[in-house]
Amino acid sequence: MIWGLAVIIGVFAFVNTQPIRPNDFWWQLAVGKEISQTHQVPSVDTFSYTAFGRPYPAYAMFWLVELCYYYLNRAGGLALIIFSHSLVISLAYLLLLFTCRLLTRHWRISAFATLFAAVLGVSDWNVRAQGVALATGSLYLAGIYAYRKGKKKLWLAVFPLGMLVWANSHGTFVLGFVFLGLWLIDEVRMGLAALKTKKSWQVFKPALTPALVGGVSMLMVLINPAGLGIINYVMGMTKNSLIQNFVPEWAPPSFHSLEGTIFWFGFIICVMVVLLTYRHLSFFQWAMLVIFGGLAIKTSRGIIWFGLTAAPALAQSVSQAWDKRFTPKNGTLPVQKMRLNVAMVALLSLLGIISLPWFKNDLPYPAIKAGLISSETPVAATQYLLTHHLPGPVFNDLSFGSYLIWAGQPAYKVFIDPRLDLFPWNVWVDYITISQGENGWQERLDRYGVKTLFLSLSEETNLIRLAGQSEFWARVYQDSQAIIFIKE
Repeated sequence: MIWGLAVIIGVFAFVNTQPIRPNDFWWQLAVGKEISQTHQVPSVDTFSYTAFGRPYPAYAMFWLVELCYYYLNRAGGLALIIFSHSLVISLAYLLLLFTCRLLTRHWRISAFATLFAAVLGVSDWNVRAQGVALATGSLYLAGIYAYRKGKKKLWLAVFPLGMLVWANSHGTFVLGFVFLGLWLIDEVRMGLAALKTKKSWQVFKPALTPALVGGVSMLMVLINPAGLGIINYVMGMTKNSLIQNFVPEWAPPSFHSLEGTIFWFGFIICVMVVLLTYRHLSFFQWAMLVIFGGLAIKTSRGIIWFGLTAAPALAQSVSQAWDKRFTPKNGTLPVQKMRLNVAMVALLSLLGIISLPWFKNDLPYPAIKAGLISSETPVAATQYLLTHHLPGPVFNDLSFGSYLIWAGQPAYKVFIDPRLDLFPWNVWVDYITISQGENGWQERLDRYGVKTLFLSLSEETNLIRLAGQSEFWARVYQDSQAIIFIKE
């Protein structure tokens, strides 16, 4: 059990010490504020001047998490948000540990499989709505494995209740129906095999369970503000060429990145292990491996889901291959070993406590871990923009857009931000032309009436050089992340 505890507390401590990165979090916090004040989920953009009034169905997809972020921020600030997110991510892997333990009855093997999933998913633990999706997805897996093993009907409640949360928190809720669909197919397959000998339609009775909970879960999707229309939006995102081509996390994993290298090594190891004991895996497990392995190969966003779905099969394969080696011995533990276990629990508990975000300012964290907000977030530059009342409209770097939405509204609307599928293609063409300092960049800025450039030192080096040489722009601010020019 110590091994499992070490993995879960390790996950908890890691997430606790991660600063909030600028990507989606800040605009989602702003939407949560708007929902709280207006008592309705917005349907169109009000944060940008390049897509103002344009419909944005994603608000209906994230609204529950957005509202939770806002109320958590009001209650305890960013530290409470990070702590709550850490609990959610830890819950996901705790449920996975439970599932692996249920299949193998070995804590060490279960801890190993859970660690395997955690290593594959670590790059996706930033504070974002996907954390809730990961927990509900893990709950779905635990429910399927636990019900099929013990037939306890109480587990069936997790599917509609889980979908109620999942469908209002993140677009990956469609994966829940993939889980249930594979369960249904497996039950039908076993029924067909049994029909050859029993000659009774009663053999298909077990298939009614996943069909029923799947139907009830689909009804839960109707509670989403967009109803079943949210499914069309999610499926449309998977075909959006803009997202596929411009977002690194949608690209296939490769050995050119650390995340891709970890995935391919993990994938190869997993395949080698399960092939050694392939006869002991069910159709459901094989289908999960093939589908989510294929998803991870196609897009890096699928890596975390491959880790989650492959862990139970990996644990069962290891258990079958080395069962004698890992079989626990009967009898009580020696006194020395008991004392060592108690000391380990105390040490792990201390690690969990000192990792809490409230203690960050008192500990010597490295720069990449320091603070509650990551250093790449333009906090100081945005504050300068606001306090000096620089003229708008503002042309901003893409990665700065999310924080500017939160801190700069209503004074400043953004040119662009991480809500990638919101903006029309012509805006993207203009953004790329301007941000890269290509021919016609000044003319495009003039077309939008831009008076202030809010640029990233690392991303817009050519534009910064050109603006610095131009007689029309004057630099008024610079720090280690951002530089600001105003039009003279």
